[in-house]
This record gives sequence, structure tokens and C-alpha cells, in this order.
Amino acid sequence: MRALAQDAAQRAASLLQGHAPQALDTLTDIVRFTTGASGATLHTAADHLGLPPLQMRHLTLAYEHGGPHGVSTHLTPHTTDPGTLADAEAAIQPLRPSPNAPVERHHNQLTDPPAGVQLRHGTDGRWYPYVDRYGTWQPAAAPHPDPAAAYRAARTARRQQR
Repeated sequence: MRALAQDAAQRAASLLQGHAPQALDTLTDIVRFTTGASGATLHTAADHLGLPPLQMRHLTLAYEHGGPHGVSTHLTPHTTDPGTLADAEAAIQPLRPSPNAPVERHHNQLTDPPAGVQLRHGTDGRWYPYVDRYGTWQPAAAPHPDPAAAYRAARTARRQQR
């Protein structure tokens, strides 16, 4: 109940300052409320949405790092211009630990398997860093308009998980 009251107060303050709150779909709104919540709350939300708890945790991480765009980028691959992907691949090439290994391109994703790093291009034009944890791609850090900066953030997150 406290979370609802706090959210209502924040939205009212935003409206008084002349900012219209962004309309969110039900899933993203539930994820927004569960960001920073305890395990029990996450499990309840996951059950309500019909999601496995791990996917719910990944959605909350996506929201923590990138807000509604982070959730959208996590859930929905979209087609990104091949030139944009090629430019991003060129930008990360000097940063890769295995520069001769191929980078995988799929929809809006660049994946560097040897590094355990994936970048997802969001519809907002930012690059969302992901890391491979136990065979699952997990949001790792805040998005960045520069793919090299996003790649560095993912590599840093990957080093910190060890």
C-alpha cells in the first residue's frame, strides 16, 4: 500500500510541474512496482503475470537499468538497420578480448560469445548491455548511446560477477 501512495504522490508532483507521466502497459507497470522489491513480492508478481521468477527478476533489472525502454528492449527483438549493427560492431572491435572470433548479429543484437557480452539496440537508439550468466542473457548496466561505452559497461559487470 505504501508503494501505491508513494507512486501517486510522485505522479501528482510530476503533473504539478507540467510533466505528463508516461502511460505504461500492464506488464511494465507491474515491473516498475516490483523494482527493488523483496523475493516474495517478485514471486507474487511473477505468478500474477504467469512468468518464471527468474524472468521476473530479469525484467526488474531491465527496468532498473533502462526504465520502460529497458523492459521493451528485453522482451521484444526488433529489426535494426544492418548499417547500425555494422557500425556498432566496428566500435566494439578494439575492445574485444577475442578479436578474431565472430560477432553474432541477430535482429537488434550483437553478441560476443567468447566475452559473454551482448548489446541490444533499443528503439530509443541506446545500446543495452547484457551478460551471459549461467546460460541466460541478463541486463547488466545502464544503456548508452555509444555501443563501445555499453560494451565496456557489460565487460565491467561481467568481471564483477566473478
